[in-house]
Amino acid sequence: TVREADGLALSSRNRYLTPEQRRQAPLLRRALLDASASSGPPAELRLKIIDALSTASQARIDYVAVVDPESLASLETSQPHMLIAAAVYFGQTRLIDHITLA
Repeated sequence: TVREADGLALSSRNRYLTPEQRRQAPLLRRALLDASASSGPPAELRLKIIDALSTASQARIDYVAVVDPESLASLETSQPHMLIAAAVYFGQTRLIDHITLA
């Protein structure tokens, strides 16, 4: 994934963000990175991301999922490799991002 200097994934959708939404949008990546740096079960990682995103007034969470990177099945317990994926609306613009935990 190619990223802008502040960590936001480079996307043609970014042009639809208002200045305030654009200012808040990098929180999506920061929330994923913070969760990946912590330990805990998938439900705890999800809540950590949801809590972080709830601080952005322009964000509306579509989903946050912790899944097996091969099957994309939701995980209830931690495993050596996990994928955290999220989709968040900033206004009408839906941004997606993910991070793999090894």
